[in-house]
Amino acid sequence: MHSYSAYGVIFDSQIPLPELIEAAGDDVAAVLMRAQIRVGPVDRTRPPGADSSSAFWATPRAVFAEYPRVGAFLIEEGRQITIDPQPQIDPRIIRLYLLGPALAVLLHQRGFLVLHASAVKVAGGAVAFIGDKGAGKSTMAAAMHARGHELVADDIVAIDTAGSTPLAYPGFPQLKLFPESAAQLVEDADALPRLHPEFEKRAAKIGSRFAADPLPLRAVYELIDGDGEAIETPPPQQAFMQLVRHSYLLSLLSATGAAEAHFGQAVSVASRVPVGRLVRRRALENLPKVAKLVEQQVPPVPPPAEPVRVSSNRR
Repeated sequence: MHSYSAYGVIFDSQIPLPELIEAAGDDVAAVLMRAQIRVGPVDRTRPPGADSSSAFWATPRAVFAEYPRVGAFLIEEGRQITIDPQPQIDPRIIRLYLLGPALAVLLHQRGFLVLHASAVKVAGGAVAFIGDKGAGKSTMAAAMHARGHELVADDIVAIDTAGSTPLAYPGFPQLKLFPESAAQLVEDADALPRLHPEFEKRAAKIGSRFAADPLPLRAVYELIDGDGEAIETPPPQQAFMQLVRHSYLLSLLSATGAAEAHFGQAVSVASRVPVGRLVRRRALENLPKVAKLVEQQVPPVPPPAEPVRVSSNRR
């Protein structure tokens, strides 16, 4: 059995997960949040009313997903992910789905606000970048990391909204980059492995400057293509909709019974954290200018009156 740490959870896994950080012995003994990752048959029995033609179903307690030529995943109560892989499947493919949608579901079940985003540490807090598919979230995070900022998470950003300050939890030290971005932003780009044998994106392991602890969320920026560089502040209602639109699991909210709680989390973040639009020209050579704009916009975190405490409602 392997033990890893990600998003404030200790994962006891039957399979190696080299993308994750191995959990230290003290962490394993003291942590309150644990989850199991196991391999074996999964119960494919659909709940009443589930679409018999769909490869997905969800209830308030479990989510099932089956991917052609990959396998089936059952995520239960934020505590266990069971994988039933196709024979002879490349382990990289299993990990791509496990550490993507399956992990996002588990974090959702644990009560996090889960955004399809990337985040870095700026001025003592986390800044998250949201956007449509292909908008450049990972590239923006890589550019900030190259300027000395710690990576918080890539692709999945999990936010705890229960305390007085929304907290972004560190994920794992990896960036998903297209070859042209990797060549400009990381060392030894030519040696980076593919995330999937049929995908162009590469897995860039981060060897340094990775956030160790939950960070106060300082800002959320939606990446928008434009003719210049600017940070725009939308009205509160639009800021709320930006968070909802870029939620990782928007399509599952009704089936899991979490829509009301999720919208409440989005309102909570939008009312306490600046949610803006980062307009910029899409060019790799323009990234330092865009990064500097973000750095200038985010003020330092004021000294806390008391240490930041992780909320105790996590399971």
